[in-house]
Amino acid sequence: CVAQMLLWDRLGGIHFNKGCYPGQEVIARAHYRGGVKRGPALIHADSMLASGEAVMNEKGENVGIIMHSADDVSGSLNLAVIKYGTDKNLKSASGVWMHVMRIFYEEDASS
Repeated sequence: CVAQMLLWDRLGGIHFNKGCYPGQEVIARAHYRGGVKRGPALIHADSMLASGEAVMNEKGENVGIIMHSADDVSGSLNLAVIKYGTDKNLKSASGVWMHVMRIFYEEDASS
């Protein structure tokens, strides 16, 4: 994941007017060409998931990755980075069904 996928540019974690920073070329290219097509989302799953596990849509296409997972009374809450416009019903690579609860940022036509 590049910084923009985790919203570092919007949260003040990275500034494009400063000097050098880690991954400068890739991050700057994504910033100036608008190449970021994924962002963070809160996903609920029926059981615990592993960090790094793939997120799949109903067709079996890879649409994201689990970044972090925490226990919840009815399963787990997961921070994931997923493709913009992805369906709300997803499953993990291990077959656990998930539901997108909130997408933290999604590109729109006005930006």
